[in-house]
Amino acid sequence: MAILLFFGVINCSAKQPQYIKLNVNQAVEQIKKSKDFIILDVRSAKEYYEGHVENAVLLPMQDVETSYEKMLPNKKQAIFIYCRSGRRSAIVAKQLIEKGYKKVYDFGGIIDKGFTDAFKIVK
Repeated sequence: MAILLFFGVINCSAKQPQYIKLNVNQAVEQIKKSKDFIILDVRSAKEYYEGHVENAVLLPMQDVETSYEKMLPNKKQAIFIYCRSGRRSAIVAKQLIEKGYKKVYDFGGIIDKGFTDAFKIVK
């Protein structure tokens, strides 16, 4: 009984990073507060070159499993992820959290209301 209680206390006290979904305004505010961050575009290369958030790094969703360590070496760096509609960004955010990244934020899709007003889009 004492052994189970001991492991339970250890397990409860360890805080695991959680999936965090931000709207556009929350993302802008969080980015302003962050000193060390990366904006990650997880769309296809074609979508990225048609227009992406200024200074965003491209890591297509299908390449995350093979390239995340090379592209994202600092697991403590804040990572802000977006895609077209928010579906791929949610999937990738959850994958990165499972891989041990500590500050992962999904801020949805480029088609979300206000997105192109809040972020400079470049080609």
